[in-house]
Amino acid sequence: MSKARRIVLMPFSWLYGLVIDTVDLLYRMGILNAKESPIRTVCIGNLTVGGTGKTPITEYLIDKLHAKGRNVVMLSRGYRRKTKGLQVATKYSTVEDIGDEPMQIHKRFPDVPIVVDGDRNRALDYIKQNMPDTDVVLMDDGMQHKSTKATEYVLVCDYARPIYDDMLLPAGNLREHWWARKRAKTVIINKCPLDLSEQEMADMERKMKLGKSQRLYFTGIEYQELVGSTSTTRKAVAIAGIGRPAPFFDEVRRRYGENTECIKYGDHHLFTPEELKEVENKLDLLGEESVLICTEKDAQRLSNKIGKHSVCYLRIGLRLLHGDSFDIIDL
Repeated sequence: MSKARRIVLMPFSWLYGLVIDTVDLLYRMGILNAKESPIRTVCIGNLTVGGTGKTPITEYLIDKLHAKGRNVVMLSRGYRRKTKGLQVATKYSTVEDIGDEPMQIHKRFPDVPIVVDGDRNRALDYIKQNMPDTDVVLMDDGMQHKSTKATEYVLVCDYARPIYDDMLLPAGNLREHWWARKRAKTVIINKCPLDLSEQEMADMERKMKLGKSQRLYFTGIEYQELVGSTSTTRKAVAIAGIGRPAPFFDEVRRRYGENTECIKYGDHHLFTPEELKEVENKLDLLGEESVLICTEKDAQRLSNKIGKHSVCYLRIGLRLLHGDSFDIIDL
């Protein structure tokens, strides 16, 4: 965003900040009530609009908790799903039922119960009553859901958009004041370069100004195997409907050449038949063996074929840059 545009939008950011401050005051005064979670609930959230990579962190924690023998339930609002109210994922669930990110986790971890509901308190009561063996609930994106008080908070920040250099909406990307980071027991700076230096980590840690009891981790996204293609072609079109697709596109171009066409859509984009037909035409021009490459999240909203072309996705994983001996949360 240009400096001039930020200046124009600044008064609206001040107004937005006033609204946030008023809501916080109402909770502190007890006029609005925040309900304590009846189960240990770890909220994985952020302070900014746009993707910070919460889903890979959720998947990492599920893996770690399973290794410790913990019974995990995932809770999400199921953004852009077509259903209403509380839904529990089943083997028949679709992306329209539960949303793309829960669907991605459901496919990776079919044995993990997934509950979607915009009302987090109702969902947590449901889990407590109907899933009594639950040890921990991983709640996606609940930092701003003030009516529910999680047991602990994991704040995920994007390396490329540090919150200490950002501003409130609409002049910036922050959904809350950056001092809201103090609510988090754990802070993760995600999507870091995998060769991030110790000096830069130290500089960012100093700028974050965290409390002595807060833990800070640096993590990076690792792009792994291409799923869904048996073709050896080097011809592809890439699409992405995620918050910040630049690293994904960089990886596709690294694998398929700098001239690979990459098409950006909005986060959680619902692809129209017209858009898919346009992509199909681009693939046809490249030849029958060309493939469409998308993100794993986008793959939940696409079939495995567009015309005669395979739809593939790059599987991703999380790497702790300190090494894998650290626990992001108490397991």
